[in-house]
Amino acid sequence: KPGDFELATGFYREAVKSSEAPVEAWRGLGLSLMRAGKTEEGKPALKKYLDMNKLALSVVRPGGLFLSCSCTGLVSESQFLDMLRRAAYYSQRSLQIIKVMGAGSDHPFMAQVQESRYLKAVFCRVF
Repeated sequence: KPGDFELATGFYREAVKSSEAPVEAWRGLGLSLMRAGKTEEGKPALKKYLDMNKLALSVVRPGGLFLSCSCTGLVSESQFLDMLRRAAYYSQRSLQIIKVMGAGSDHPFMAQVQESRYLKAVFCRVF
C-alpha cells in the first residue's frame, strides 16, 4: 500500500542520519522512495548503495575475494549484477563472478511472484 512506503521512507530517513548507516538503509531509502512514486528523490539513495560497493571494491587487494548481498525483491538479480559491474567500472577494477546464490531450498520462491526471490549473494574475485 502507498502508505506503507511512506512509513518505510520515514524509518529509512531516520536510519541514514547516522554517519555509520549500513548500506541496507541507503538501499531501503532509495527503493521505498521509488516505490512511493518519488523516483527522482530515490535515485540519490540508490547511488549511495552503488558508491558503497564501489568504495568496498577499491580496498580489496587484486586477487582478493568480495561478497555483495541484497535482500530486496525490488532489485532483480540482473539489476544487482549490473550495479556490481558499474561499481567495478567506476572503481577501475575487474570482477570475476565466482558464484551467484540466492536463498536455500528451505526458502522457496513463488514462480508467479518474482519479488519473492529477493535474496541474492554474489561472490567475486577482484582484479
